[in-house]
Amino acid sequence: WLAATDVGVTLAASSAIKKATRVVTTPLKSWATRSSAFALDVAGRALDGFDAKAKPTVALALHALNERRQTSDASYAASMPADMDLVDSWDAARIATLRGTSTSTAAANRACFIEEARATLAATSFDVSLSDLSWALSMVSSRAVRSEVVPYAFVPGCDLLDHAPEPNCAFGRDDASGDVFCFAIRDISGGESLTLSYGALSNDRSLRMYGFTMDGNPNDVRVMANGAWTATLDPKTSP
Repeated sequence: WLAATDVGVTLAASSAIKKATRVVTTPLKSWATRSSAFALDVAGRALDGFDAKAKPTVALALHALNERRQTSDASYAASMPADMDLVDSWDAARIATLRGTSTSTAAANRACFIEEARATLAATSFDVSLSDLSWALSMVSSRAVRSEVVPYAFVPGCDLLDHAPEPNCAFGRDDASGDVFCFAIRDISGGESLTLSYGALSNDRSLRMYGFTMDGNPNDVRVMANGAWTATLDPKTSP
């Protein structure tokens, strides 16, 4: 069933689920038409102003924004949150709480990217407001899937599963149909949230990309300038 959380909506098991059971299936036609490859094909040469790394992300963002503008309330885009509380949308007071951290630097870089992307789009007659582009890029950051199973696409249904360092589900793909699915990698109890691993996320990355942090995060790290910690060590010892 759909379950409300502090940061949106996720999926939970309405009853016990056995290991290897498919819990969500997304048909090929549903995710392939929301893939970066499809979006790039639709955009044609309109995104030539972007480098190869940024182009697929911007194409997906415009695709999501176009879907939200042109389709009914029952559309996939309508299921996305109206806004995301990601760091690049914070006001100056909240940004100040991150001063001196790598998160602050990365957030500033992302804000610059959004402004530059809007200017590049404006030069090719794409009329996109800064707030709309920020929203669309936030949807790509938080909802699009990129893995060995799914080649950078929105995957309706499967993208509702939350992150967990020790998830109870994983992605799979039907070679015959092209459908993407999530399946249980262990027995799941009724009422338990269905979860995937988004990767070895530090709190810095999870805050910037998804808008959350985790207490006791096993992958959390603190980045220090080269020499800041080695200077405190006895040079005769190995760190």
